[in-house]
Amino acid sequence: YERLLQTAPSPIAYIQFMRFVRRSEGTDASRKVFSRARKDSQHVSHHVFVAAALMEAQLNREPKVARNIFELGLKTFPKSVDYALEYINFLWNQGEDSYIRVVAERVLSNLPETQEALKVWNRFVEYEAAFGDADSYNQTEKRCREAASKYFAQTWIDPVMARYSFMDLAPVSAAEMDAAQAHVIETKLGDAAPATQNFRTQRHQRSE
Repeated sequence: YERLLQTAPSPIAYIQFMRFVRRSEGTDASRKVFSRARKDSQHVSHHVFVAAALMEAQLNREPKVARNIFELGLKTFPKSVDYALEYINFLWNQGEDSYIRVVAERVLSNLPETQEALKVWNRFVEYEAAFGDADSYNQTEKRCREAASKYFAQTWIDPVMARYSFMDLAPVSAAEMDAAQAHVIETKLGDAAPATQNFRTQRHQRSE
């Protein structure tokens, strides 16, 4: 691994080195590799921070250390949607639901308004549906729809899908989705619609 990092340094090389060292030399040695990786900003991506944090949480049983690493990574990669989702999912799995809203708001304030950022909005809405009260859910859902309106047409199915979907289970049939989408396309015919696919249908069909 040392030779590999000298000749062809990469995120995956650091990740596998951390794992190898933890197996062979222990936790402290693995943490030193991560500390070394952090200094090599040219060859380290957010993946290294995720790997180090999950190693702390899952193998070392150190969720506080893991959260500190995620926080450090959030400062290093403030505009990475994939990293933000990994951090939110970590908090969700740790049962730190009260902190998810704080992180989601902070992430969204730093992300540019792009279609990619809708992934974070989706997760935020899912969080509010699971843990929030009616007011917080409605406010977040409204903000999400406003952000999505730049890229996707809206239908009456949108709020139904957002509130009542679970994993790959939908509260409406595929035929109803198609009918609603056909209506949107018909009413938008001739307009310069930014997208032809319904936002909530796209959200439901995405693979996790």
